[in-house]
Amino acid sequence: MRKPWLLGLVLSVLTGCGDDAPPREARGPILRVSVSAAGEITADGKPVTLDRLAVDLTELKRRNGVVYYHREHPESPDPHPVAMKVIELIVRERLPVRLSTKADFSDAVTGGAPSGRGR
Repeated sequence: MRKPWLLGLVLSVLTGCGDDAPPREARGPILRVSVSAAGEITADGKPVTLDRLAVDLTELKRRNGVVYYHREHPESPDPHPVAMKVIELIVRERLPVRLSTKADFSDAVTGGAPSGRGR
């Protein structure tokens, strides 16, 4: 069952509901999470399972960290189910997140559009 509206709602909440402010600068550690079109997850460039990512996100929360998130083909209305599970884990931990349309995290999505203000 496709739920593109759910992803849109979650991403709106995570990005501040369209706030055009620059991305929040990380004050704690950053975990760069990517999900491929095939549903493969990497965290800081290393392959991880959903279970391992859940542990890493819990630790990141404890350390007041931030998630930088990228999903391959973000324009696709039907994200891989694993991408949705990753978002659910991030929301569950109530972690701040910065969305990027680029695999190298060099941009940030602000107000629904990518900005070049990346790291």
